[in-house]
Amino acid sequence: MRKNYSVFMNRNTIAYVSAFNEVGKLVTDIYTTKGIYRVDIEPIKLIDKVFKNYGSSYTGAKEGSKWILGDIDMPPLVIGGAEGLYLFPSESPSSPTCKWFFLHHIVHHKAIEKKKTAVYMTGELVLTADISKSSFESRLTHATLLKVRMEGQNLDYRTFDMSVNYQMVQEFKVDAYKVNRHS
Repeated sequence: MRKNYSVFMNRNTIAYVSAFNEVGKLVTDIYTTKGIYRVDIEPIKLIDKVFKNYGSSYTGAKEGSKWILGDIDMPPLVIGGAEGLYLFPSESPSSPTCKWFFLHHIVHHKAIEKKKTAVYMTGELVLTADISKSSFESRLTHATLLKVRMEGQNLDYRTFDMSVNYQMVQEFKVDAYKVNRHS
């Protein structure tokens, strides 16, 4: 029987944080608006399993993001459909200190050291990432751009019929308009 991992990624999910359990195995702490849950699987494998429940994979989501944004390092990921969840890593996803931030829960961020950034999240949660403020802002920008492009706000993908020309003309003495069509 397959486990439905999609319950670990929804609108309440704030972040995935790598951690080590009591026997030294890499696991995931899932921060949500309802509390913190520990899953006995590392973040990258958890993300892959969640994506598989939606008919994709971590690799497929990463390749899709790179197709849309260009060949960038550590691209953000999106779970499409009704969820529309965007997440991005603080550092290499294979790193045992990697944190995954969910875009819609980020409130603010600020540098606390040269290569440390405090990320303020929903529910007064503050997570510290081993990343410079400028690198964090770059990843945040990429995630926001992916969201804009995925949600159809990028006009580059739309086509317009430019062969028909219309003109609106107000008729004098009458509260009406007529449309003149020019071919």
